[in-house]
Amino acid sequence: MSWLPYQSSNEPDPDEIFEGVAQAALDAQEYLRTTPEPPRPVDPHMQAVEEFFASFNRPKFTADQLKPQTAKPDMHVFIDDSGCGGMKLDSGSSRHLVMAAVVFRDPKQIEVLKSRGEALQQRFGKAGEFKYNKTSKKMRSHYFEMIKDLNFVVRAIHMDKTRLTSDHLKSSASALKSFAIRELLTHTFGQIRNAKIVVDGEDLRAFEVEDREYLMGMANRAQSGTVHSVKFDDSKLNVGLQLADMIAGASHRHLRRENEHSSNHFWTFVHRTYQPAGSFWNYTK
Repeated sequence: MSWLPYQSSNEPDPDEIFEGVAQAALDAQEYLRTTPEPPRPVDPHMQAVEEFFASFNRPKFTADQLKPQTAKPDMHVFIDDSGCGGMKLDSGSSRHLVMAAVVFRDPKQIEVLKSRGEALQQRFGKAGEFKYNKTSKKMRSHYFEMIKDLNFVVRAIHMDKTRLTSDHLKSSASALKSFAIRELLTHTFGQIRNAKIVVDGEDLRAFEVEDREYLMGMANRAQSGTVHSVKFDDSKLNVGLQLADMIAGASHRHLRRENEHSSNHFWTFVHRTYQPAGSFWNYTK
């Protein structure tokens, strides 16, 4: 007696199942052919990048975007970076880029910073500007101790360049830095208002910032009244820019996590990045 599999009289015929699947496939193909494709969700990061590059071809800024709204600014913002914009990660380019802004609402605090910095230099017998990558470890630690009770906040943006998806940004080191500044000044959520922006004049070419009009217009077009004025200054003479360099450098070291001490300086000011006044925006998260 040959073996036969058990088959219930209630089970569907296999040929009927096949015909049903085949018809469903045909129906699906017809649906896809006749139904328009739904719009793809917009990646906010890529949209910002496209808007940034499109801005180079846009009309000139309006008069209101290029003039101060009041006689004096309400705050002073100093901007500097750490890390490079290059993409040769296997031959010297940094993995991370940090753009940091230090925000003072009381200009008297800038004078306190200046006098304390001069005293610290005299104590160590050192002259010149404070730069994170050129200042000794001991002097760095004293510097961050020196600024602990000063009244300012930190707004920073950082990028892991291995996670960038825009070919535009990956193709130009200067454009990447310029884009970082733009994002920093156009995503302030009302925390930067009527501000005097100070950028190192020697960084203009590296940042691809064309002039004061470009930087002021870009920020005020995104949110009216953000920027009062723009100044390009020499970091050797400007203690605010030196502070921005120290903050950016310490943030960059924190991101690199080279050893157990890499974040020591960062932890001394991390509370200044807390929202809403501050920020430490991981753009490529």
